[in-house]
Amino acid sequence: MKNLKILFISNFNLSAFFQPILNEILKSENNITVDSTFITLEDCLGNEYNSIMNQMDCVYYWLDYNLLFEKITKSLIMHKISRDEAIQKILIHCENLMLKVRGKTDSNIIWMSFENYSDKLYNLTGSIISEKNIIDIINYKLMNEHNITIIDSKHIIANVGIDNTYSVKKQRRWHIPYSDDYFKAVSKNLVMVLKNIFLPMKKCLVLDCDNVLWGGIVSEVGVNQIDLSDYGSGYIYKTFQKIIYELHEKGLILTIASKNDLKDVEDVFENHPEMVLKKENITTFQVSWNNKYESILKISEMLNIGLESIVFIDDSIFEIKLINKVLPEVKTILFNKDNIFKQLKCVYLKTMVDYKNVEARRKTYTTNILRNDLKERSDSFNEYLTSLQTKVLIEKVELKDIKRIHELSLRANKCTNGKRLSYEQCKNMYENDSLHFYSVEVSDVFSNLGTVGAFIINGKTLELFVLSCRALGRGVEDQMINEISKFDIDNIYFDYNKKNDYLKDKLSQLINC
Repeated sequence: MKNLKILFISNFNLSAFFQPILNEILKSENNITVDSTFITLEDCLGNEYNSIMNQMDCVYYWLDYNLLFEKITKSLIMHKISRDEAIQKILIHCENLMLKVRGKTDSNIIWMSFENYSDKLYNLTGSIISEKNIIDIINYKLMNEHNITIIDSKHIIANVGIDNTYSVKKQRRWHIPYSDDYFKAVSKNLVMVLKNIFLPMKKCLVLDCDNVLWGGIVSEVGVNQIDLSDYGSGYIYKTFQKIIYELHEKGLILTIASKNDLKDVEDVFENHPEMVLKKENITTFQVSWNNKYESILKISEMLNIGLESIVFIDDSIFEIKLINKVLPEVKTILFNKDNIFKQLKCVYLKTMVDYKNVEARRKTYTTNILRNDLKERSDSFNEYLTSLQTKVLIEKVELKDIKRIHELSLRANKCTNGKRLSYEQCKNMYENDSLHFYSVEVSDVFSNLGTVGAFIINGKTLELFVLSCRALGRGVEDQMINEISKFDIDNIYFDYNKKNDYLKDKLSQLINC
């Protein structure tokens, strides 16, 4: 359970109708709770709430564009200022609003994008694009020039419908432009965004093949007769593969667990012209007639990842129930053509991804098969470690590593002291000369694992200790602890998560040494 403190800043009365709806949506969530504080934009600009801002996990801006920039909009319509001047004035104002908060907290900032679908002129002119409609340009510039999460309000409105989004009654009585339907949709979207930001991302998808990656049973109908295409009954399977490929590009490991003949499965991957996923995208094929829980256990062992980091997707209710019973830590999804994409929300996909380290991580998992083979051929564990020729480089962190360390702090569950850092927090710590901030890079005879760990020492406190599970089992954590022991440590930040007992015992050496 993750308990989050969120500060909502708005220039209209957001708490009156939105807060009860958000609270109702949150009742059905079992892994995240939200402690909400609502203040006006005017309050934000003052000093009254300075003390609580630094306690927040997240600050959520939701500003009514028409109310906030009424004068600028009028000047633009009356040709008193140019379009570029209007954009510049609005961007400067938005930046100043962000800086007011940034000076008081380094928590995550979520910004509700501006929209203008309430413009009644569309009823007279029709839905045509005007050069005076500058909102999309402003949203795009805010997204690219500031390290914040921007909610696509127009996408939410598209789902709700323009006529169902706005409330003339609320606008007239309380100056609240939106309907309860829209508040409900925004609440659901916010919960999903918060999970993606604050909950650890799943690391591995275990996929069935028949009637999941393609329609039909390949051993019965043959490679050329399976359903997989851009239209008809094969459309959903190809679309599903496209989404899975995108997850793969974001860093998710793809594996196969299928009761099938390996030759048939490989034949589809290698020779079917409509396959989006290729053989090289799959880290390991566990294709046999064994129980699938055995395949999942083998995948977990091969990749050195916990079962709680795995999502298993299958079309068989029998297989799903069996995994739920035997391996309850594994998240299961029963493949359903009508709602499979909604079910994938459990992955908690991160938007800020260090693609260089994604590739290094992917190569590490792929070469783990070679490492396991070397391990089996070694007479002892020490011989195995010697043969790996592991090299550990511990040095002061560089700016290029910040995104990766932020990602590590969110992903790691086992070898971590539980400190979850936003990108802004990582960046601020990097810029703080009084902190000792180190990154850990590991390579061996098979591949360069990239940046797999980090630690931060703040005064006499070990503030952060994190190491990817990819680097466990070869003494890297011991080398990190040895390096940390050179500093005068008398306190360790530690947030217990049921998985990091091992590290807690390790880190206790620093206090007693």
